Formats: sequence, C-alpha cells, structure tokens
Amino acid sequence: VYSQSSHIDLEYLAAGDCIDKIVTNFINVISGTGNVIRGMQSGAIEVEEYSNFHYNARLQAGMYGFSFMPVLEGAIETDLFKKRTFMGENKFKVIKCPYTGKDILTVPAANPDVCIVHVQRADKYGNAQYWGAMGSVQAAALASKKIVVSCEELVDHEIIQSSPHHTIIPAYRTSAVVEAKYGAHPTPVVGYYKHDALFRDWGFALMRSDKGAKKWLDEWVYGCEDHDAFMMKYVETFGNDILDSLKYDPFYSAPVNYGSPYP
Repeated sequence: VYSQSSHIDLEYLAAGDCIDKIVTNFINVISGTGNVIRGMQSGAIEVEEYSNFHYNARLQAGMYGFSFMPVLEGAIETDLFKKRTFMGENKFKVIKCPYTGKDILTVPAANPDVCIVHVQRADKYGNAQYWGAMGSVQAAALASKKIVVSCEELVDHEIIQSSPHHTIIPAYRTSAVVEAKYGAHPTPVVGYYKHDALFRDWGFALMRSDKGAKKWLDEWVYGCEDHDAFMMKYVETFGNDILDSLKYDPFYSAPVNYGSPYP
C-alpha cells in the first residue's frame, strides 16, 4: 500500500488484515497501540519509509512514465537511505550523471496496481475534478495502472467542460466511476464537509485492541451492505444534527471567463 501522511486509512486496512507492506513518509498511528503498530511489532507488516519529497518523486516518475527520478543527495547521510526493509537495494540507487559524471541519487518509479481516489465531482465518463490542497492525489492516480474514481457528485459533462482547470484525471485513464456522498468520511472534502473527529476518535479508541478492532469492523464494515447503508447507520447512531454540523458554509471563488472561439 502506498499512503502519504497516512492516518485512519492504514488503521482500517490493518484491522482487516488487508496489508503486509506499506510505502509511506509518515504514519499517524494510535500512540503505542493500534493495528499498524501491532502488525509491525509482530512482523506481519513491513514499512518502507521515505521523505515527503522522495515519496512524491516516485509517484511523479510513475506519472510521467519514467523508470526513476533524480532526488537531492543529502538523504545519503540519513537513515532514510541507510535503513531498508522489503525494497532492499531498490529503495535508492546512486548512478553516474551522463552529462557531468557526478553521482546522482535516484528513487524508482512507483506504479501502484490500483488507485482509489475520492474527488468533489466527476462525469459519467470518468473525468474527475478536484480542488484544494493537491498533495500527491493527482500523481498517485496517474501513476497507477487502474484508477477507481468516487465522487461527491456525478455531474453533467457540460459542467466538466465549463471548468477544465479542475480536471485532474481524464476519462480515458479512469477504469470506474461511482457517486458516493460522504465518500471520504470521516476525513474532509474541501467545500463539502469537515473532519469528523468524533467518529475518528471513537473508532481509534476501539482500534487499541484486536477485540475492539474486530467489533468495529463487524459493525461498520462487514455489517453494512454498501456505502448508503453505512451512512444510514451513522445517522441512526449519531443523528442528523451531527452529520449536518460537518457541512461547510459556502465560500465560492470568483468565476473565470474562458471566452468562446465560436460565435
């Protein structure tokens, strides 16, 4: 699993025994406990650690179709370079620059099998639009062999055409698209809803033990037929007022005029 600045995503996956290898630059684990920590301590989960820059350089290489990406050589003096797990000698490699003859530190391209990405809106063809802090979202998607897009709103193609600057994934790269309101919950989506700290912290409290993690999965994953059933259960448990409190107040950006080349 590739996960930048990972949080609850890895906790949930580890709870379901869905991961054995993680490539990341940061894991915000439950302090001292949690599924990821227990997996690392038992040897069931291995972690290969990069810096933010190196992690994104790997995805950038994959997105552009390169086999590797040059990075700053300062990492050679750090444990990021010296300490290696399942990637071994392929974590970093030093090569000779064909132009200067100097040593260059490189990282290999990352090409995940599948990227599941949640965006604000998309059309039925799979043109996906996203706004806000980009991070590694676009690079992770375009570096992957398959892309599954989920979105808050499935909109008409004309809306996508009217705002092309928001499109980060073109239809021809998308393998599947699905509308899933609150699809990123309990994490936030710019313009739609905030971080649900109540649900996150409650889940984290259960994740501190194997028994609690199993209880959470049985109730909130295996016990829900689909995403709609999950949201219905959320409302039944916490109430509509809590869900509504997560919504952002509108704050629109200024429109732009692309003009039309045709009369």
